[in-house]
Amino acid sequence: MSESGHHIPTLSDVAHAAGVSKTTASRVLNGSPRVADATRARVLTAIDELGFTASSSARSLALGKSHAVGIVATEPLDDLLIDPTYGMLLRGISERASALDHVTMLFQAARTAEVAMVMRAVSRGIIDGLIHISPHHDAGLLDRLAASAIPVSLCGKPPSTQAPPRFSAVYSDDVIGARRAALHLVSRGVRRPAIILGPMSDSASADRLIGYREALGELFDAQLVRTGGWGAAAGRQAATALLTSEPTIDAILCASD
Repeated sequence: MSESGHHIPTLSDVAHAAGVSKTTASRVLNGSPRVADATRARVLTAIDELGFTASSSARSLALGKSHAVGIVATEPLDDLLIDPTYGMLLRGISERASALDHVTMLFQAARTAEVAMVMRAVSRGIIDGLIHISPHHDAGLLDRLAASAIPVSLCGKPPSTQAPPRFSAVYSDDVIGARRAALHLVSRGVRRPAIILGPMSDSASADRLIGYREALGELFDAQLVRTGGWGAAAGRQAATALLTSEPTIDAILCASD
């Protein structure tokens, strides 16, 4: 009985009202095809008349699914909140998950304790799948996920070619993108282009530098390359230093907007 004295209908009540076993009522709730149409109709009618609501935790236990998708980020929370790329990723994942009747759970995994927390969520079945939105910065999580059975998708290039084949990955080709950007400048007749990149430990920086060099050819000058962070402050600092020390620069290739 609830505090108001109103009885909350149970699955047993539904089964009794429909004249079926509790097992049959459960099969209807779980969408099993092993139920006759007439029987299914009686159970659904009983559900409507009684106002029965299935327990999400019990249903998850029965189906072996939580209908929750984990989103993992290894970037600091401040970066996630201000970086438009992460904002678009989170919005896209959340909108699609919602359309598929799933919820999302955001985890940070920059430290050992946070990685352990993610793995507890995996081992306890709290999430059905996991999307890693910053796999280029990994604190050992990918190796641990590789040893688990949970489906994993990466939003970004894997940190090495050794990423498990069962991991799916979606990312832009930074070599091609950088090459096209540099070819555009070449077509405009620039003669002394400079380059500003993020940290070279990041595969995006390394790949974009490859694309720039390929397109620029003899116009590439290693002395006009600056590396640093991806943020606006780092970009401003690099641009200021370049324009101050190299007044003949006629274009800048920026690896981040």
